[in-house]
Amino acid sequence: MVLDASDSCIADPCRTRPCGQYSTCSYDRSSNTAKCTCNLGYRLVDKACVEDTCYGFSCGNGATCQSTEAGPICSCPIGQVNAGPRGTCIVDRCSKLNCGVGGMCAMNETGSPVCKCWDAGYVRAADGTCIVDKCFKYNCGLGDCKISAAGNPVCVCPADSFLSAADGKCYKHPCSRANNPCNDLGFTGTCQPNTDGTYSCACDQEGSFFSPKGYCKRNPCFTSNPCGAGKCKPGAQDSFTCLCDANALPYNSVCLPSPCLTGTPCADAGKPTATCVAYLDAATAQPRYECLDNACSATSNPCGAGAPCTALAGGHWSCACSASLTTQDTACPTNPCVASPCPGTSSVCTPSDDFKSRTCSCPPGKIADKKTGECFGECSMAGQAD
Repeated sequence: MVLDASDSCIADPCRTRPCGQYSTCSYDRSSNTAKCTCNLGYRLVDKACVEDTCYGFSCGNGATCQSTEAGPICSCPIGQVNAGPRGTCIVDRCSKLNCGVGGMCAMNETGSPVCKCWDAGYVRAADGTCIVDKCFKYNCGLGDCKISAAGNPVCVCPADSFLSAADGKCYKHPCSRANNPCNDLGFTGTCQPNTDGTYSCACDQEGSFFSPKGYCKRNPCFTSNPCGAGKCKPGAQDSFTCLCDANALPYNSVCLPSPCLTGTPCADAGKPTATCVAYLDAATAQPRYECLDNACSATSNPCGAGAPCTALAGGHWSCACSASLTTQDTACPTNPCVASPCPGTSSVCTPSDDFKSRTCSCPPGKIADKKTGECFGECSMAGQAD
């Protein structure tokens, strides 16, 4: 029994041991209740004493310990981090190190803070921070990507490769083989890589050329032109092709000079206005010419005034009457807009493609009179009756 605040005897509230183990129970006369006092190393939780995991544990200078069933948890102040033994607080040496985007501060083996670039596409800069890796996924082919002094990615090629001017990649040097691929049968050349990985040869000797086979060889067109009046084009296996222009006659792979280019053969034949046409005589294989009368001479245009005339072989001609009408050996029909013009001075006359009819129209802002067809302004026609 215990005395309450009024000195009356009441049952001792501690006799039922409400505080459990690890505690001391005492009667509080002011509240008539039992008061639990936990033993050292324990704390009161829901009127029961449980182990205080923070007892005897230090989180570090200025840190706060929180006791939990799993163990002590340290709440670190600003400038500290849970990096010590059992999560204790130590000075956060990364707090003042800015690693930039894509980086994270971590302690190295000596305990110094360094930036770790975790994200792909980032690399450590000279100052230790993480920056965008401009060489990330930059394709250099056979070379390595380096950042230039200007901060741009460039490709550095190994000794047996070259840098392509077309795409900036490194390719296997086609001229790096032991034997110069440009040399053949005494003809030498300087090997030059192309942008696509192939090579060209700058041939050294006069009279040699870079053949389609890929080396320097004798030029069959060099010493003397075997094509005569045409142009000689070298080919494979010491062969050549003759390219005859419009003034030369092809015969057995050579070009024969046109007789029309020597003097004035038609004028000498008494036909000064005729057209000289060269041909090859099938019987003798000799160049010949023929003087064809020019039916489109300025003094006798058979197409009519204003129509372009084109002279044809055999004294024939053609007339370009319009964009869609052409006649041969026949003059152009009369333009219907000339024979029967549209009424008024502002009407626009358009002939049909075959020149058999015409169409009259008014320019923008004007309309045609329904009776006369003449074009008038819209305001002047407003008061006229139908």
